[in-house]
Amino acid sequence: MSNDYNDSLEEARRKLVGDNADWIVKFDVEDYVNNPPMIRILYQEKQLLQTECFGLKKDLEEQVVEFNELHSKTVRLSEQLNQVQKDSLPIFTLSVLANLMTGIGINLLTSNSQQWIGGLFIIASVVILIIIYQKTLK
Repeated sequence: MSNDYNDSLEEARRKLVGDNADWIVKFDVEDYVNNPPMIRILYQEKQLLQTECFGLKKDLEEQVVEFNELHSKTVRLSEQLNQVQKDSLPIFTLSVLANLMTGIGINLLTSNSQQWIGGLFIIASVVILIIIYQKTLK
């Protein structure tokens, strides 16, 4: 029975600290029976570890709060990015259309046969560019 207990104890140590569990000192209860100085040392170590544990828990809670804030900020920024991408496609399409109409209008305006149509194309492209400018201000 004692051998099984020692094996399970050794297995637990390996799981906690890995294969190199040699640095852990084996705990012998007999060293502490009727030995007040050792009990005091053990109690002091317990208090130090509790204090350190409390500090680590507090740090962890702060990190969790910071993580949650960063996560919510990331979600908001992602939603804003998606909205900007949705809004930018029509603006880009209209600007390409306006540039094409300007180019066609200039070609038609400089040719002698279709001057009035070229002027209409240029005026329409200016109107489209004004609409684009108004949309980008919103």
